[in-house]
Amino acid sequence: MENYSREYLLKMSQNHALGIEFKHSSTSYETHGSHVVITEVHDDDNELSGNMLATPPVNTYGEITATILNTDALENVVITFDTEDILEVSMCA
Repeated sequence: MENYSREYLLKMSQNHALGIEFKHSSTSYETHGSHVVITEVHDDDNELSGNMLATPPVNTYGEITATILNTDALENVVITFDTEDILEVSMCA
């Protein structure tokens, strides 16, 4: 099973919305449902950007804050979840 770093999510979300599927037994699944669409990964203190530019690049895991599209209300919502809860990541067009 693949682990997705916070830096990977930031890099991939810079050009695409990301579909995130959560593991069924995870806290994120219970809190946010089985699937969310991320429109932006937050990097307010530039920690993740700095990690990506480091030599060699640094990958970190754990809590991440992101903006998701709430399809029920057609609005953006900010959530926090743990990268360890991710089952799969897909790019949205």
